[in-house]
Amino acid sequence: METRNCNYLLSYVVCHKQTSGILHQTKITIICHQINRKQQSMPVICDKSQISISVAYTTTWNRRT
Repeated sequence: METRNCNYLLSYVVCHKQTSGILHQTKITIICHQINRKQQSMPVICDKSQISISVAYTTTWNRRT
């Protein structure tokens, strides 16, 4: 997953389970979408300091309005 320039800002709550099994929620506000013709668009992290890339692969992305 590459870091790309954001075209717009959205607010997401990223839910992922830690190795201990505890559900962890992190609010991410800088998100852009990478359009993939073979798959649905997927969130791409624009600011790597917000959350690790390895976590991003296994997260559930919930858009918060």
